[in-house]
Amino acid sequence: NANTSGRPGKNWAEIFSKASPGGSPTWAKGPATALVTVEEFADFQCPTCAQMHPKVKELRAAFGDRVRIVFRQFPLTQTHPFAYDAACASEAAGLQGKFWEMQNMIFSNQQSWAASTDGRKMFTEYAKTLGLNVEKFSDDMIGLQVKNKVDADLQRGRAVGVSSTPAFYINNKPLGSSLDSL
Repeated sequence: NANTSGRPGKNWAEIFSKASPGGSPTWAKGPATALVTVEEFADFQCPTCAQMHPKVKELRAAFGDRVRIVFRQFPLTQTHPFAYDAACASEAAGLQGKFWEMQNMIFSNQQSWAASTDGRKMFTEYAKTLGLNVEKFSDDMIGLQVKNKVDADLQRGRAVGVSSTPAFYINNKPLGSSLDSL
């Protein structure tokens, strides 16, 4: 569960204004002018993140353009050995315009690849399924551009106080790990 509640009286606006902007491009659905922005920090190998994935999709479907959903990478490599590779796989797919499709495939198949001995091989299979240029995908997955993007999201997460996943922020204020209260 997320540990983002912080102490009462924290100036979240100041914390967010000083934080790194995260990786670019920002993976977001919904207009930047939406009244509500949900920023999610997730680890693809985190079981709770995978459980929350359909709820985030439901939130977007229910509120449409009234809400903006921003996805940030926050792989917890100490406990999830394939999390960083999964993040890189989604970013590599994003370079070919298929971030959201890869994100969905990785979360939906988490139990399979997380239990495998070679997560990268499975991510490459997903890339084939999505019709990506697999050679470019494989090169991008281990490339500096993708690693820098994942690292920039990690830096933003740490700056705003993320210590576990999933972590949700609503209009730059911590929600915790449950969207049920929305």
